[in-house]
Amino acid sequence: MRGLILTTMLLATMTGSLADTSRGQVPAADRTARFGILADKDTEVVFESRAPMENFDGRTNRVSGWLEADPDDLTQPFRFEVAVDMASLDTGNSKRNGHMRENHLETGKYPTAMFTGGKLGPGSPTAVPVGGSAALQVVGTLDLHGVTRTVTCAVEAERPDDGTLRVTARFEVLLDDYGIERPKFLFLKLAEDQQVTVRLVLEKGKGT
Repeated sequence: MRGLILTTMLLATMTGSLADTSRGQVPAADRTARFGILADKDTEVVFESRAPMENFDGRTNRVSGWLEADPDDLTQPFRFEVAVDMASLDTGNSKRNGHMRENHLETGKYPTAMFTGGKLGPGSPTAVPVGGSAALQVVGTLDLHGVTRTVTCAVEAERPDDGTLRVTARFEVLLDDYGIERPKFLFLKLAEDQQVTVRLVLEKGKGT
């Protein structure tokens, strides 16, 4: 008798699960998708140096990577990986580019900066609505110049009707934290704190 009851309960559970699937109620974990970073005109990484003697920006669109997430349910686990080609950073001055890449960023030894992770900070919303946006706090790990540190970013995530995701992340990098020596040349003054902006355009199933 006890075996009959257990069997009946198991069948009822299976029937309920099948019914939910037939009604389109897919478990949240199954809705997690991979979005690839597109080589779009709006995809770029920019750092801003505001030193007393000189202000300039460095930028590159040589950015690759992916995001695994369910935009409708950010309480589900998510992961991301963003790779930046540091040798492609351009400040608009060839002499400054050469000194920055060779003597300070040492791009021959550390050619790529990586930002990886997947954790929301407190107070972040639980979804990015279609046709809308959400302000998030995202915690990740930045690997730069051979040093790895935890970074918290202010992120604006947009979800246009075209099916893409557009993400803008902003955070600060202190050069001393990553063992990057500040140049003292008159033609290249770097501020200790660099303001970094990452703009990404992602599309489901692309660049994977």
